[in-house]
Amino acid sequence: MSNADNGATGWRPDTSFWQLSGGLVLVTVVFAAIPAGFNWQPVGLSDGESTNQLLRRVQWLPVWALAGWMMLRRRALLVPLLIKVNPFLVGFCLWAAASLSWAEVPSGTVNRLAQLVGSIMICVAFCVASWGRYRLERLTLTALTGLLVVSLIMVFALPRYAVHNDPTLRGLWAGVMSSKNELGIVFSLGLMFGTFAWLTGLISQRYFGGLLALVAVISVGASSTTATITGVMAATIVWLSIRPPVDPAGNALALVLFAVLLIGLPYLAATLLSGPPTVVDILGPVTEALGKDISLTGRDDIWSRVLIEAREHPVIGGGYGAFWLGPGGPSDWIHQELYWIPYQAHNGYIDIFNELGFVGLGLVVGFVLWHLKQIGQLWWIDRPTAAVHLALLIYTLVSNITESTLFRPLTLPCTLILFSSLTLSRTQLQQHFDRARPVSAPQAVAS
Repeated sequence: MSNADNGATGWRPDTSFWQLSGGLVLVTVVFAAIPAGFNWQPVGLSDGESTNQLLRRVQWLPVWALAGWMMLRRRALLVPLLIKVNPFLVGFCLWAAASLSWAEVPSGTVNRLAQLVGSIMICVAFCVASWGRYRLERLTLTALTGLLVVSLIMVFALPRYAVHNDPTLRGLWAGVMSSKNELGIVFSLGLMFGTFAWLTGLISQRYFGGLLALVAVISVGASSTTATITGVMAATIVWLSIRPPVDPAGNALALVLFAVLLIGLPYLAATLLSGPPTVVDILGPVTEALGKDISLTGRDDIWSRVLIEAREHPVIGGGYGAFWLGPGGPSDWIHQELYWIPYQAHNGYIDIFNELGFVGLGLVVGFVLWHLKQIGQLWWIDRPTAAVHLALLIYTLVSNITESTLFRPLTLPCTLILFSSLTLSRTQLQQHFDRARPVSAPQAVAS
């Protein structure tokens, strides 16, 4: 990867710790996708959460330590960057830390909070260590493509560890990930970042064609309708934003979003007026239109039970990361009522409501609105970058309906949305530096 950046005027690369910070992103994306603690076991015949905690610490502690060292070495940029960080991200971390005082199992909160802070440290280190336009997107695409290639090889070379063996999912691909759902996240995000890279000239048309073929083969093997739809949706947003086929001025995306709101808001209002809706009531018509089970493969069984728990503490929640702790923990009664043992609600919004209450949900809404504000400010300066961040945000919000990922650290969507948030803040800081210094300056500040 070249240190030079041939982007728009005013974007000057800061190449201190260039290879080190690039490696940090690659390792982080890969670690967030593969089984925690390198827990590769026959797919579907083992408990995905029975992770050796020592291995999990060995996996992540060196990465967090490296991030801390890089932040220390680049401390001159640390304070200016933190000033521009999404304030609701800071508020969420503080509220999660405060939940220690009322969590039923404080050790669960400490563990989850440490993971969140460690993930944020990695993102901050990447943003202060070096800088270049489209760098995060290039590195992420490289990591995702590598994961897909290795997954395809494993399906044929080591099917015992890459193909589901359980009765319900037998024959479906998981690749190098722990399940077909995680593989679906990787190939759908790969489609989105690949579309961005092709439209911005980061990869050739031949490379993009190969990536599309790889994604198509894996999507068929994993048979993940949800991942395919969200991936196509995100790629379409990128395409309509960067290279609109009808409206060169770029208003096509705004028209599409307006149409969605025009259809969605009356539907939501009618549902609310007819009585308090359940999650299945709201999502039922959508899932039926996609040919999916209205219960979303039994997820509504979990949702209804977690909501019962959440109503016991609707304002402050039961403690960040202090509910899904396995048999013997606060979620044990749900395990006993179901025929299987879940370790999340398979709906991130319900999980946040259960763990941090309406206050936590409010902070998430604030985080999203501030994130949209940052994207809007960037839209008129660097539309391609703004487009991929917008697509990633919408992807995360949609996928969070069926999988708990938003503010669930060490998952791939959460990791990338944290990278996105800090990168937007770093972009704003870079714009400030560009206005303050002559464009001819050889490097960005703090080189």
